[in-house]
Amino acid sequence: MSWSCQRCRQPLLLHPSVGSELDLNQSAYDLVQDSFIASRQPNRPTPTSRTVSTPDKNQGTSAQEASKADGVEASTADANSLSARLAASSALFDLLSHPPATEASGNDKGSATMIDHPLCKACTDTLLDIMDAQMSQLRTQRDSYLAFESELRRYKLLPSKPARRSSTASSAEAGPSSADDMAALESDARKECLALQREIAQLAEDEATALAELDEAEAARLAVEAELEAMRVEERALEQEEERFWSQYSSHTLTLSKLEDEKSSLGMSIAHDRQLLARLRASNVYTDAFCIGHSGGIATINGLRLGRLPGQAVEWNEINAAWGQTALLLDVIARKLGVGFRGYRLVPKGSFSVVYRYEDTHSHRYSASSTTAASSILPAAPGGMDPNVGEVDEEGEKAVYELYGSSDWQIGRLLQSRRFDHAQTGFLACLKQVVEFAGSHDAAFQTPHAINKDKIGEASIRLQFGSDETWTRALRHVLVTCNRVLMWTLEREKRQQPQGGGVSINGKQVGSVGA
Repeated sequence: MSWSCQRCRQPLLLHPSVGSELDLNQSAYDLVQDSFIASRQPNRPTPTSRTVSTPDKNQGTSAQEASKADGVEASTADANSLSARLAASSALFDLLSHPPATEASGNDKGSATMIDHPLCKACTDTLLDIMDAQMSQLRTQRDSYLAFESELRRYKLLPSKPARRSSTASSAEAGPSSADDMAALESDARKECLALQREIAQLAEDEATALAELDEAEAARLAVEAELEAMRVEERALEQEEERFWSQYSSHTLTLSKLEDEKSSLGMSIAHDRQLLARLRASNVYTDAFCIGHSGGIATINGLRLGRLPGQAVEWNEINAAWGQTALLLDVIARKLGVGFRGYRLVPKGSFSVVYRYEDTHSHRYSASSTTAASSILPAAPGGMDPNVGEVDEEGEKAVYELYGSSDWQIGRLLQSRRFDHAQTGFLACLKQVVEFAGSHDAAFQTPHAINKDKIGEASIRLQFGSDETWTRALRHVLVTCNRVLMWTLEREKRQQPQGGGVSINGKQVGSVGA
Protein backbone atom coordinates (compact mmCIF):
# COMPACT_ATOMS: atom_id res chain seq x y z
CA MET A 1 0.00 0.00 0.00
CA SER A 2 1.30 3.52 -0.86
CA TRP A 3 1.40 6.57 1.43
CA SER A 4 1.57 10.18 0.27
CA CYS A 5 2.19 13.52 1.97
CA GLN A 6 -1.04 15.47 2.53
CA ARG A 7 0.69 18.80 1.79
CA CYS A 8 3.05 18.31 -1.15
CA ARG A 9 1.42 15.10 -2.42
CA GLN A 10 4.76 13.36 -2.69
CA PRO A 11 4.96 9.58 -2.03
CA LEU A 12 6.22 8.72 1.44
CA LEU A 13 8.95 6.22 2.18
CA LEU A 14 8.15 4.60 5.54
CA HIS A 15 10.72 3.34 7.97
CA PRO A 16 11.70 -0.29 7.29
CA SER A 17 10.45 -1.37 10.71
CA VAL A 18 6.97 -0.12 9.77
CA GLY A 19 6.78 -0.56 6.04
CA SER A 20 8.00 -4.18 5.89
CA GLU A 21 5.57 -5.46 8.50
CA LEU A 22 2.61 -3.53 7.08
CA ASP A 23 3.27 -4.55 3.49
CA LEU A 24 0.00 -6.36 2.83
CA ASN A 25 -2.01 -6.79 -0.27
CA GLN A 26 -5.32 -4.99 -0.62
CA SER A 27 -7.53 -7.98 0.23
CA ALA A 28 -5.59 -8.86 3.38
CA TYR A 29 -5.56 -5.23 4.45
CA ASP A 30 -9.33 -4.90 3.95
CA LEU A 31 -9.97 -8.11 5.89
CA VAL A 32 -7.87 -7.01 8.83
CA GLN A 33 -9.36 -3.53 8.74
CA ASP A 34 -12.94 -4.84 8.78
CA SER A 35 -12.23 -7.15 11.68
CA PHE A 36 -10.57 -4.27 13.55
CA ILE A 37 -13.47 -1.90 12.92
CA ALA A 38 -16.06 -4.48 13.97
CA SER A 39 -14.43 -4.92 17.38
CA ARG A 40 -14.58 -1.13 18.10
CA GLN A 41 -17.56 0.98 19.17
CA PRO A 42 -20.34 1.36 16.60
CA ASN A 43 -20.50 5.19 16.83
CA ARG A 44 -16.88 5.68 15.61
CA PRO A 45 -16.63 6.92 12.00
CA THR A 46 -15.06 4.50 9.56
CA PRO A 47 -12.01 5.89 7.76
CA THR A 48 -12.56 4.74 4.18
CA SER A 49 -9.44 6.39 2.85
CA ARG A 50 -6.25 7.98 4.06
CA THR A 51 -7.45 11.45 2.94
CA VAL A 52 -8.38 13.22 6.15
CA SER A 53 -11.59 15.30 6.18
CA THR A 54 -12.44 17.97 8.76
CA PRO A 55 -14.51 16.28 11.56
CA ASP A 56 -16.98 17.99 13.83
CA LYS A 57 -16.92 18.18 17.60
CA ASN A 58 -18.71 14.82 18.22
CA GLN A 59 -16.47 13.00 15.82
CA GLY A 60 -13.41 14.39 17.58
CA THR A 61 -14.68 13.23 20.97
CA SER A 62 -15.52 9.74 19.69
CA ALA A 63 -12.10 9.52 18.06
CA GLN A 64 -10.45 10.34 21.37
CA GLU A 65 -12.50 7.71 23.24
CA ALA A 66 -11.78 5.13 20.56
CA SER A 67 -8.08 5.89 20.76
CA LYS A 68 -8.13 5.34 24.54
CA ALA A 69 -10.01 2.04 24.17
CA ASP A 70 -7.62 0.88 21.47
CA GLY A 71 -4.71 1.73 23.70
CA VAL A 72 -6.09 -0.44 26.50
CA GLU A 73 -6.75 -3.31 24.15
CA ALA A 74 -3.34 -3.02 22.60
CA SER A 75 -1.69 -3.16 26.01
CA THR A 76 -3.47 -6.40 26.84
CA ALA A 77 -2.93 -8.01 23.46
CA ASP A 78 0.25 -9.32 22.11
CA ALA A 79 2.56 -6.46 21.13
CA ASN A 80 4.00 -8.42 18.24
CA SER A 81 0.70 -9.39 16.68
CA LEU A 82 -0.44 -7.83 13.40
CA SER A 83 -3.73 -6.65 14.85
CA ALA A 84 -1.93 -4.81 17.65
CA ARG A 85 0.31 -3.03 15.19
CA LEU A 86 -2.66 -2.09 12.99
CA ALA A 87 -4.52 -0.79 16.05
CA ALA A 88 -1.53 1.30 17.08
CA SER A 89 -1.12 2.68 13.57
CA SER A 90 -4.80 3.55 13.33
CA ALA A 91 -4.78 5.23 16.75
CA LEU A 92 -1.71 7.23 15.83
CA PHE A 93 -3.30 8.31 12.55
CA ASP A 94 -6.49 9.37 14.28
CA LEU A 95 -4.52 11.26 16.89
CA LEU A 96 -2.59 13.19 14.24
CA SER A 97 -5.64 13.83 12.10
CA HIS A 98 -7.98 14.73 14.99
CA PRO A 99 -5.98 16.21 17.89
CA PRO A 100 -7.74 16.54 21.22
CA ALA A 101 -9.49 19.84 21.91
CA THR A 102 -7.86 22.24 24.37
CA GLU A 103 -9.09 25.32 26.18
CA ALA A 104 -6.56 27.53 24.38
CA SER A 105 -8.08 26.74 21.00
CA GLY A 106 -10.80 29.43 21.50
CA ASN A 107 -13.46 29.48 18.80
CA ASP A 108 -11.61 26.79 16.83
CA LYS A 109 -12.04 24.26 19.67
CA GLY A 110 -12.30 20.70 18.36
CA SER A 111 -11.36 21.64 14.78
CA ALA A 112 -8.77 19.80 12.72
CA THR A 113 -5.19 20.90 12.29
CA MET A 114 -4.24 23.36 9.58
CA ILE A 115 -2.19 20.67 7.80
CA ASP A 116 -3.43 17.14 7.41
CA HIS A 117 -1.33 14.10 8.16
CA PRO A 118 0.70 12.16 7.25
CA LEU A 119 3.48 14.54 6.21
CA CYS A 120 6.90 14.10 4.75
CA LYS A 121 10.01 15.20 6.61
CA ALA A 122 10.33 18.53 4.72
CA CYS A 123 6.69 19.44 5.31
CA THR A 124 7.04 18.41 8.97
CA ASP A 125 10.02 20.74 9.33
CA THR A 126 7.99 23.50 7.72
CA LEU A 127 5.13 22.83 10.15
CA LEU A 128 7.56 22.96 13.05
CA ASP A 129 8.98 26.30 11.82
CA ILE A 130 5.46 27.72 11.56
CA MET A 131 4.61 26.53 15.06
CA ASP A 132 7.90 27.96 16.41
CA ALA A 133 7.07 31.31 14.83
CA GLN A 134 3.58 31.23 16.33
CA MET A 135 5.02 30.34 19.72
CA SER A 136 7.53 33.22 19.49
CA GLN A 137 4.72 35.59 18.60
CA LEU A 138 2.64 34.40 21.53
CA ARG A 139 5.60 34.84 23.85
CA THR A 140 6.11 38.38 22.56
CA GLN A 141 2.43 39.16 23.15
CA ARG A 142 2.65 37.67 26.63
CA ASP A 143 5.70 39.83 27.45
CA SER A 144 3.86 42.91 26.13
CA TYR A 145 0.82 42.14 28.28
CA LEU A 146 3.01 41.63 31.35
CA ALA A 147 4.84 44.91 30.71
CA PHE A 148 1.53 46.74 30.24
CA GLU A 149 0.19 45.21 33.46
CA SER A 150 3.31 46.32 35.34
CA GLU A 151 2.87 49.87 34.01
CA LEU A 152 -0.76 49.91 35.13
CA ARG A 153 0.25 48.72 38.58
CA ARG A 154 3.02 51.31 38.77
CA TYR A 155 0.56 54.12 38.04
CA LYS A 156 -1.86 52.58 40.56
CA LEU A 157 -4.51 51.92 37.95
CA LEU A 158 -4.68 48.34 39.15
CA PRO A 159 -4.49 46.99 42.73
CA SER A 160 -0.90 46.41 43.71
CA LYS A 161 -1.61 43.26 45.66
CA PRO A 162 -4.51 41.41 44.16
CA ALA A 163 -3.61 38.31 46.15
CA ARG A 164 -4.13 40.08 49.48
CA ARG A 165 -7.43 41.51 48.29
CA SER A 166 -8.55 38.05 47.34
CA SER A 167 -7.48 36.76 50.71
CA THR A 168 -9.30 39.71 52.34
CA ALA A 169 -12.35 38.95 50.30
CA SER A 170 -12.17 35.31 51.29
CA SER A 171 -11.84 36.29 54.92
CA ALA A 172 -14.79 38.67 54.52
CA GLU A 173 -16.81 35.85 53.08
CA ALA A 174 -15.89 33.71 55.99
CA GLY A 175 -16.97 36.54 58.36
CA PRO A 176 -14.94 38.41 61.01
CA SER A 177 -14.24 36.60 64.12
CA SER A 178 -14.60 39.61 66.29
CA ALA A 179 -15.84 43.23 66.39
CA ASP A 180 -12.29 44.58 66.34
CA ASP A 181 -11.77 43.18 62.93
CA MET A 182 -14.99 44.80 61.72
CA ALA A 183 -13.94 48.16 63.18
CA ALA A 184 -10.55 47.93 61.53
CA LEU A 185 -12.22 47.20 58.26
CA GLU A 186 -14.54 50.17 58.61
CA SER A 187 -11.62 52.43 59.57
CA ASP A 188 -9.68 51.31 56.52
CA ALA A 189 -12.74 51.96 54.36
CA ARG A 190 -13.18 55.46 55.75
CA LYS A 191 -9.49 56.23 55.23
CA GLU A 192 -9.68 54.98 51.70
CA CYS A 193 -12.82 57.08 51.09
CA LEU A 194 -11.12 60.19 52.45
CA ALA A 195 -8.10 59.54 50.32
CA LEU A 196 -10.32 59.18 47.29
CA GLN A 197 -12.12 62.44 48.11
CA ARG A 198 -8.82 64.29 48.50
CA GLU A 199 -7.66 62.80 45.24
CA ILE A 200 -10.91 63.92 43.57
CA ALA A 201 -10.51 67.46 44.91
CA GLN A 202 -6.93 67.54 43.75
CA LEU A 203 -8.01 66.32 40.34
CA ALA A 204 -10.68 69.04 40.20
CA GLU A 205 -8.09 71.71 41.00
CA ASP A 206 -5.79 70.24 38.39
CA GLU A 207 -8.67 70.29 35.92
CA ALA A 208 -9.38 73.97 36.63
CA THR A 209 -5.70 74.82 36.26
CA ALA A 210 -5.52 72.83 33.05
CA LEU A 211 -8.61 74.59 31.70
CA ALA A 212 -7.09 77.99 32.53
CA GLU A 213 -3.88 76.99 30.82
CA LEU A 214 -5.93 75.70 27.89
CA ASP A 215 -7.70 79.07 27.60
CA GLU A 216 -4.37 80.87 27.69
CA ALA A 217 -2.97 78.50 25.08
CA GLU A 218 -6.06 79.01 22.91
CA ALA A 219 -5.66 82.81 23.15
CA ALA A 220 -1.97 82.48 22.31
CA ARG A 221 -2.89 80.22 19.40
CA LEU A 222 -5.35 82.78 18.05
CA ALA A 223 -2.74 85.53 18.39
CA VAL A 224 -0.18 83.40 16.60
CA GLU A 225 -2.69 82.61 13.84
CA ALA A 226 -3.43 86.32 13.41
CA GLU A 227 0.28 87.04 13.23
CA LEU A 228 0.73 84.23 10.73
CA GLU A 229 -2.07 85.63 8.58
CA ALA A 230 -0.44 89.08 8.63
CA MET A 231 2.85 87.47 7.69
CA ARG A 232 1.16 85.61 4.84
CA VAL A 233 -0.29 88.88 3.51
CA GLU A 234 3.13 90.49 3.76
CA GLU A 235 4.70 87.47 2.08
CA ARG A 236 2.25 87.67 -0.84
CA ALA A 237 3.01 91.39 -1.22
CA LEU A 238 6.74 90.66 -1.19
CA GLU A 239 6.28 87.89 -3.75
CA GLN A 240 4.41 90.25 -6.07
CA GLU A 241 7.09 92.89 -5.62
CA GLU A 242 9.78 90.30 -6.28
CA GLU A 243 7.95 89.18 -9.42
CA ARG A 244 7.80 92.78 -10.65
CA PHE A 245 11.48 93.23 -9.83
CA TRP A 246 12.51 90.13 -11.78
CA SER A 247 10.30 91.17 -14.68
CA GLN A 248 11.99 94.58 -14.81
CA TYR A 249 15.36 92.93 -14.37
CA SER A 250 14.71 90.57 -17.29
CA SER A 251 13.53 93.48 -19.45
CA HIS A 252 16.60 95.56 -18.60
CA THR A 253 18.86 92.55 -19.15
CA LEU A 254 17.32 91.97 -22.58
CA THR A 255 17.73 95.66 -23.44
CA LEU A 256 21.33 95.58 -22.24
CA SER A 257 21.99 92.47 -24.32
CA LYS A 258 20.54 94.14 -27.41
CA LEU A 259 22.62 97.27 -26.78
CA GLU A 260 25.75 95.18 -26.28
CA ASP A 261 25.04 93.29 -29.51
CA GLU A 262 24.50 96.59 -31.31
CA LYS A 263 27.69 97.99 -29.79
CA SER A 264 29.61 94.89 -30.81
CA SER A 265 28.16 95.12 -34.32
CA LEU A 266 29.08 98.80 -34.57
CA GLY A 267 32.55 98.05 -33.25
CA MET A 268 33.02 95.34 -35.86
CA SER A 269 31.70 97.70 -38.56
CA ILE A 270 34.11 100.43 -37.44
CA ALA A 271 37.01 97.96 -37.38
CA HIS A 272 36.06 96.70 -40.82
CA ASP A 273 35.74 100.24 -42.15
CA ARG A 274 39.12 101.16 -40.69
CA GLN A 275 40.72 98.13 -42.29
CA LEU A 276 39.03 98.98 -45.58
CA LEU A 277 40.18 102.60 -45.29
CA ALA A 278 43.73 101.50 -44.52
CA ARG A 279 43.65 99.14 -47.46
CA LEU A 280 42.28 101.87 -49.71
CA ARG A 281 44.95 104.28 -48.50
CA ALA A 282 47.62 101.70 -49.15
CA SER A 283 46.25 100.94 -52.62
CA ASN A 284 46.43 103.23 -55.62
CA VAL A 285 44.33 103.22 -58.75
CA TYR A 286 47.32 103.99 -60.96
CA THR A 287 49.38 101.07 -59.71
CA ASP A 288 46.35 98.82 -60.12
CA ALA A 289 45.58 100.13 -63.61
CA PHE A 290 49.19 99.93 -64.81
CA CYS A 291 50.88 96.85 -63.38
CA ILE A 292 54.47 96.76 -64.65
CA GLY A 293 56.55 93.61 -64.41
CA HIS A 294 58.62 91.22 -66.45
CA SER A 295 58.35 87.75 -67.91
CA GLY A 296 61.41 85.85 -69.08
CA GLY A 297 63.53 88.95 -69.73
CA ILE A 298 60.71 90.86 -71.44
CA ALA A 299 59.02 93.77 -69.69
CA THR A 300 55.25 93.51 -69.24
CA ILE A 301 52.48 95.98 -68.56
CA ASN A 302 49.18 94.56 -67.38
CA GLY A 303 50.39 91.12 -68.43
CA LEU A 304 51.15 92.21 -72.01
CA ARG A 305 54.74 91.64 -73.18
CA LEU A 306 56.49 94.64 -74.73
CA GLY A 307 59.29 93.27 -76.87
CA ARG A 308 60.50 90.05 -78.35
CA LEU A 309 63.54 87.79 -78.15
CA PRO A 310 64.87 85.17 -80.52
CA GLY A 311 63.82 82.40 -78.17
CA GLN A 312 60.47 83.99 -77.35
CA ALA A 313 58.32 84.92 -80.29
CA VAL A 314 55.70 87.48 -79.27
CA GLU A 315 52.81 88.32 -81.55
CA TRP A 316 52.54 91.88 -82.82
CA ASN A 317 49.00 92.10 -81.51
CA GLU A 318 50.31 91.69 -77.97
CA ILE A 319 53.16 94.14 -78.55
CA ASN A 320 50.79 96.74 -80.03
CA ALA A 321 48.42 96.35 -77.05
CA ALA A 322 51.36 96.77 -74.65
CA TRP A 323 52.42 99.96 -76.51
CA GLY A 324 48.87 101.26 -76.19
CA GLN A 325 48.94 100.71 -72.40
CA THR A 326 52.36 102.37 -72.16
CA ALA A 327 51.18 105.39 -74.16
CA LEU A 328 48.11 105.66 -71.95
CA LEU A 329 50.31 105.54 -68.83
CA LEU A 330 52.56 108.34 -70.05
CA ASP A 331 49.55 110.41 -71.13
CA VAL A 332 47.94 109.96 -67.67
CA ILE A 333 51.18 111.00 -65.91
CA ALA A 334 51.52 114.06 -68.13
CA ARG A 335 47.91 115.08 -67.47
CA LYS A 336 48.33 114.55 -63.74
CA LEU A 337 51.50 116.65 -63.63
CA GLY A 338 50.19 119.22 -66.13
CA VAL A 339 53.08 118.69 -68.55
CA GLY A 340 52.57 119.91 -72.14
CA PHE A 341 54.65 118.12 -74.71
CA ARG A 342 56.74 120.33 -77.00
CA GLY A 343 56.51 119.29 -80.65
CA TYR A 344 54.65 116.03 -79.90
CA ARG A 345 51.24 114.81 -78.86
CA LEU A 346 50.31 111.31 -77.73
CA VAL A 347 47.01 109.83 -78.83
CA PRO A 348 46.48 106.52 -76.97
CA LYS A 349 44.13 104.28 -78.95
CA GLY A 350 44.87 100.85 -77.55
CA SER A 351 46.56 98.66 -80.15
CA PHE A 352 46.42 101.51 -82.70
CA SER A 353 47.94 104.43 -80.80
CA VAL A 354 49.63 107.22 -82.75
CA VAL A 355 52.10 110.05 -82.12
CA TYR A 356 51.71 113.48 -83.70
CA ARG A 357 54.84 115.49 -84.51
CA TYR A 358 54.58 119.23 -85.12
CA GLU A 359 57.03 121.43 -86.87
CA ASP A 360 56.63 124.05 -84.14
CA THR A 361 58.61 122.41 -81.35
CA HIS A 362 58.19 125.33 -78.90
CA SER A 363 54.40 125.09 -78.45
CA HIS A 364 52.98 122.98 -75.63
CA ARG A 365 50.28 120.61 -76.68
CA TYR A 366 48.02 118.27 -74.64
CA SER A 367 45.86 115.40 -75.66
CA ALA A 368 42.62 116.66 -77.22
CA SER A 369 40.78 113.35 -76.67
CA SER A 370 38.20 114.16 -74.04
CA THR A 371 36.74 110.70 -74.36
CA THR A 372 39.81 109.00 -72.99
CA ALA A 373 38.97 106.75 -70.03
CA ALA A 374 41.70 108.25 -67.89
CA SER A 375 40.71 111.85 -68.56
CA SER A 376 37.44 111.51 -66.62
CA ILE A 377 39.19 110.65 -63.33
CA LEU A 378 42.19 113.02 -63.53
CA PRO A 379 42.24 116.06 -61.23
CA ALA A 380 42.83 119.56 -62.41
CA ALA A 381 46.48 120.18 -63.27
CA PRO A 382 48.47 122.72 -61.30
CA GLY A 383 48.73 126.21 -62.73
CA GLY A 384 45.12 126.28 -63.92
CA MET A 385 45.69 124.04 -66.92
CA ASP A 386 42.82 121.72 -67.69
CA PRO A 387 43.93 118.37 -69.15
CA ASN A 388 40.53 117.83 -70.74
CA VAL A 389 40.81 120.96 -72.88
CA GLY A 390 43.65 120.46 -75.33
CA GLU A 391 45.60 123.24 -76.90
CA VAL A 392 45.63 121.68 -80.34
CA ASP A 393 46.94 123.52 -83.36
CA GLU A 394 45.35 121.73 -86.26
CA GLU A 395 46.45 124.43 -88.73
CA GLY A 396 50.18 123.79 -88.21
CA GLU A 397 52.09 121.19 -90.15
CA LYS A 398 52.18 117.84 -88.46
CA ALA A 399 53.19 114.27 -89.11
CA VAL A 400 51.37 111.18 -87.86
CA TYR A 401 53.41 108.17 -86.81
CA GLU A 402 51.80 104.83 -85.96
CA LEU A 403 52.86 103.41 -82.60
CA TYR A 404 52.19 99.85 -83.69
CA GLY A 405 53.83 97.37 -85.99
CA SER A 406 52.90 94.51 -88.28
CA SER A 407 54.34 91.18 -89.34
CA ASP A 408 53.21 91.35 -92.99
CA TRP A 409 56.09 90.89 -95.48
CA GLN A 410 55.19 93.48 -98.02
CA ILE A 411 57.01 96.21 -99.88
CA GLY A 412 55.51 98.88 -97.64
CA ARG A 413 56.67 97.13 -94.47
CA LEU A 414 60.01 98.92 -94.66
CA LEU A 415 58.26 102.28 -94.74
CA GLN A 416 55.95 101.22 -91.91
CA SER A 417 58.89 100.08 -89.79
CA ARG A 418 60.48 103.47 -90.35
CA ARG A 419 57.26 105.24 -89.23
CA PHE A 420 57.05 102.91 -86.21
CA ASP A 421 60.59 103.86 -85.24
CA HIS A 422 59.69 107.58 -85.53
CA ALA A 423 56.69 106.98 -83.27
CA GLN A 424 58.88 105.23 -80.70
CA THR A 425 61.40 108.04 -80.84
CA GLY A 426 58.59 110.59 -80.35
CA PHE A 427 57.32 108.62 -77.32
CA LEU A 428 60.84 108.61 -75.90
CA ALA A 429 61.03 112.42 -76.38
CA CYS A 430 57.73 112.85 -74.50
CA LEU A 431 59.03 110.63 -71.68
CA LYS A 432 62.21 112.73 -71.48
CA GLN A 433 60.14 115.92 -71.11
CA VAL A 434 58.20 114.35 -68.19
CA VAL A 435 61.47 113.24 -66.56
CA GLU A 436 62.90 116.74 -66.92
CA PHE A 437 59.73 118.19 -65.35
CA ALA A 438 60.07 115.88 -62.38
CA GLY A 439 63.77 116.70 -62.01
CA SER A 440 63.01 120.43 -62.09
CA HIS A 441 60.51 120.09 -59.24
CA ASP A 442 62.49 117.61 -57.14
CA ALA A 443 66.26 117.76 -57.08
CA ALA A 444 66.45 114.30 -55.51
CA PHE A 445 64.56 112.72 -58.37
CA GLN A 446 66.66 110.49 -60.61
CA THR A 447 65.84 107.92 -63.24
CA PRO A 448 67.72 104.65 -63.54
CA HIS A 449 68.34 105.19 -67.24
CA ALA A 450 69.27 108.37 -69.11
CA ILE A 451 67.46 109.33 -72.30
CA ASN A 452 69.37 110.69 -75.27
CA LYS A 453 67.46 111.09 -78.54
CA ASP A 454 66.53 107.57 -79.61
CA LYS A 455 68.55 105.84 -76.91
CA ILE A 456 67.67 105.04 -73.32
CA GLY A 457 70.29 103.47 -71.17
CA GLU A 458 72.66 103.07 -74.15
CA ALA A 459 70.06 100.95 -75.96
CA SER A 460 68.43 102.22 -79.13
CA ILE A 461 64.68 102.07 -79.33
CA ARG A 462 64.69 101.82 -83.14
CA LEU A 463 63.73 98.43 -84.49
CA GLN A 464 64.91 98.97 -88.08
CA PHE A 465 68.51 97.97 -88.68
CA GLY A 466 68.69 96.78 -85.06
CA SER A 467 68.44 93.53 -83.11
CA ASP A 468 65.49 92.26 -81.13
CA GLU A 469 67.61 92.01 -77.98
CA THR A 470 68.60 95.68 -78.05
CA TRP A 471 65.10 96.83 -78.87
CA THR A 472 63.60 94.69 -76.10
CA ARG A 473 66.17 96.02 -73.59
CA ALA A 474 65.30 99.60 -74.56
CA LEU A 475 61.60 98.89 -74.12
CA ARG A 476 62.30 97.40 -70.70
CA HIS A 477 64.16 100.60 -69.74
CA VAL A 478 61.16 102.63 -70.97
CA LEU A 479 58.74 100.77 -68.68
CA VAL A 480 61.13 101.02 -65.73
CA THR A 481 61.42 104.78 -66.22
CA CYS A 482 57.64 105.16 -66.57
CA ASN A 483 57.17 103.21 -63.35
CA ARG A 484 59.72 105.43 -61.55
CA VAL A 485 57.97 108.59 -62.75
CA LEU A 486 54.59 107.16 -61.68
CA MET A 487 55.87 106.41 -58.17
CA TRP A 488 57.29 109.95 -57.88
CA THR A 489 53.94 111.37 -58.99
CA LEU A 490 52.07 109.38 -56.34
CA GLU A 491 54.50 110.44 -53.62
CA ARG A 492 54.14 114.06 -54.68
CA GLU A 493 50.34 113.72 -54.46
CA LYS A 494 50.59 112.28 -50.95
CA ARG A 495 52.81 115.17 -49.86
CA GLN A 496 50.34 117.67 -51.30
CA GLN A 497 47.33 115.89 -49.73
CA PRO A 498 45.96 117.87 -46.73
CA GLN A 499 46.29 116.41 -43.24
CA GLY A 500 43.27 114.78 -41.59
CA GLY A 501 43.19 111.35 -43.15
CA GLY A 502 40.57 112.24 -45.79
CA VAL A 503 40.25 110.64 -49.16
CA SER A 504 40.90 112.80 -52.17
CA ILE A 505 38.86 112.27 -55.32
CA ASN A 506 39.50 114.55 -58.30
CA GLY A 507 41.59 116.78 -56.04
CA LYS A 508 38.75 117.25 -53.48
CA GLN A 509 38.66 116.09 -49.86
CA VAL A 510 35.51 114.01 -49.51
CA GLY A 511 35.80 112.68 -45.98
CA SER A 512 37.99 111.88 -43.02
CA VAL A 513 38.01 109.31 -40.25
CA GLY A 514 39.13 110.15 -36.75
CA ALA A 515 41.88 108.27 -35.11
